[in-house]
Amino acid sequence: MVEAEPTFDSKLSEIKTKCLNESGAEPGVVKKLIGKAVLPEGTAEKCFLTCVYKGFGVVAPNDTFVPERVKEIAKKVWYGQVMKITMRIADACSTEIKADPAEECSIGESFRACFVKKGLEGMAFAIVAAELEKLKNSCLKKTGATEDTARKLIGINVVTESQVENCFLTCCYRGLKLVSPDNKFLPDAVKKIADDHFLGRNLKVTYQIADACSKEIKADPGDKCSIGASFRNCFSKYGKELGFFPHL
Repeated sequence: MVEAEPTFDSKLSEIKTKCLNESGAEPGVVKKLIGKAVLPEGTAEKCFLTCVYKGFGVVAPNDTFVPERVKEIAKKVWYGQVMKITMRIADACSTEIKADPAEECSIGESFRACFVKKGLEGMAFAIVAAELEKLKNSCLKKTGATEDTARKLIGINVVTESQVENCFLTCCYRGLKLVSPDNKFLPDAVKKIADDHFLGRNLKVTYQIADACSKEIKADPGDKCSIGASFRNCFSKYGKELGFFPHL
């Protein structure tokens, strides 16, 4: 096992708590804005994002965008196409992200607006965003889950709390081909996704989680959606132990 050490996820957790307190934003803003191609609404949400961006150093104390810092983070956290596209977006936004001196926390809104815009233009907020959106919508329809379910579970290290949530994740994992049609966990498929998205320690930890969970993720023959819960429980457990959750 790899010893836990400070990671992007652990730093993000610290920054989120600090920025919620400083901005006065509602706790729900975290699920709404972090990792989502969504624009902030109102001063509190703009200030929350501004604080987060400053916490990571991608916005300087004088409210200027720092593209080189985005690239530095991209090289540490992502890999392959996702890393390259993020770096391209940073360059493209270097002349567009600007603060309005007359508006509090405007740099947070400007930053997010540019990254969303470039993503929607095809440079990608996430390389498989369109396909994931289709899969998410399909699974919501099939399972009767709501958008709140998706916001709660997708990419977030939380375990399921209902059968509907179990079925939603089971549907997503099957759609991503991480679970076979006969409810078997496919660790090699997880590793393939990791190869495209992570680098360094995050890649190594994801491989370790996949290997460890290959012995633990099992379906209950009497419950068609149990594999979704088992998958998430295992990834959540090792994600916390090792300090990195692979967003699956």
